[in-house]
Amino acid sequence: MKRLILCFFIAAITATMASADDMVLHVWQTDGQVLKIKLDQEPTTSYDDGQLVITTLTNTLSFPLENVKRYTYANNASGLDALNATEVTFSGDGETITLTGLRPGTEVALYNVAGQMLHSTVADSSNRVSATVSNLPTGVYVVKAGNITYKITKQ
Repeated sequence: MKRLILCFFIAAITATMASADDMVLHVWQTDGQVLKIKLDQEPTTSYDDGQLVITTLTNTLSFPLENVKRYTYANNASGLDALNATEVTFSGDGETITLTGLRPGTEVALYNVAGQMLHSTVADSSNRVSATVSNLPTGVYVVKAGNITYKITKQ
């Protein structure tokens, strides 16, 4: 019976899913921000010392649990864009990190663990910011975008 229920569940999910390119992990934060991570980045979630840790193929992000309302996996084309939330999408390829969905003029800064600002820029009219990280050594960095902060690990 369990096997039958599992097969039905998998079939139902498969039937309603769009392509993997449309699927994202949403991290809903208590301040109304929503971070989207595309599933083609193969995000995995774990918990460590009061933090939600999301590891992708190229980056590691962490969020204090008190700032995370929930996280969900969903089809990006499911109508979620109609919600009244600011949706910030974070992606990286090991060479560059990109944040989209920011309000124009939002300041984005990259810091090392000692708190030194390494790079600063503002979101342009296309609501996007990119920063090159290929010249940085492996380690932990903090990205501050407006009033939200991400901890990333360059591997």
